[in-house]
Amino acid sequence: MSKGVLVVTGANGFIGANLIHAAKKSNWDVKGIVRRQDAANYISQLGAEPVIIKKMTLSEYKQAFKGSTVALHLIGVIDEKVTSFQEAHVESTRVVLESAESQGLDRVINMSGLGVDQYGKIHWANNPYFGSKWEAEQLLPKFSTPFVNFRPSYIFGPESYWFASLFRGINKGKINIIGEGLIPMQPIYVIDVVTSFLAAADGMGKNNMHYDMVGPEITNMLDIVQRVIRYYKKIKKTKTAVEINHIPYANAPELLNISKEKASVSQCDMLGDNSTLIKELNVKMTPLNLAIKNTIHNFHLV
Repeated sequence: MSKGVLVVTGANGFIGANLIHAAKKSNWDVKGIVRRQDAANYISQLGAEPVIIKKMTLSEYKQAFKGSTVALHLIGVIDEKVTSFQEAHVESTRVVLESAESQGLDRVINMSGLGVDQYGKIHWANNPYFGSKWEAEQLLPKFSTPFVNFRPSYIFGPESYWFASLFRGINKGKINIIGEGLIPMQPIYVIDVVTSFLAAADGMGKNNMHYDMVGPEITNMLDIVQRVIRYYKKIKKTKTAVEINHIPYANAPELLNISKEKASVSQCDMLGDNSTLIKELNVKMTPLNLAIKNTIHNFHLV
């Protein structure tokens, strides 16, 4: 028996794909909002009902939200190559909240980011990316629909861009790290992320709550890279030598062809507390080494 209809924005990303798979197994019907036909074909293959909305119009979103139970808002960008931070984060959140309110949804689940609440307080958070995410969060309590807001750290898993770039680097024999790679971080496995999302969709946790979504272990980028290299070589039975190349933060946008905002995010030394999420949503975090091994085993690139 269906639990209801989960409507997902940004459904064709790697988080959305994992979410659709898990939601279908948990007896949710899923609508996935996307912008392109190829994306619609992809999520249709995953078992979701695709809804193509090329431009973020309120009337089309309200129509897409009809008959839905819970909305899960995943739209987000780390650069402005395709759309602006304002549109991707602030305007999309406004449209989702207004559509959910008009259609009487039970909850809106929003994916923000760890450190967003530090906007205006610390150097790495004083940029348009964090600013737009923070502005989007301020919209959540202005609407009547209950919300649950998650602030994730680095998310990884099968098909994640982050690990795809690591695997390509291993195959080429060279991996770039921005800075020394020693800034503390708490990466989280995508399966734990979607499990948390679905627990919130099921009504667990408190309404109008902000949860730190961080993994079970404090580590750093250099350590993650070294673990990935070690497990990759063992699992794939390769002896390729890998050079680790450190790129200064100031030079990273030009040398790595990334946005200034992405370089800033890589300096985030914010640590979170996942104890409330674990307790209230009954989520068991996957140990980091096991999550890395699972990702390598299940990544199509390799």
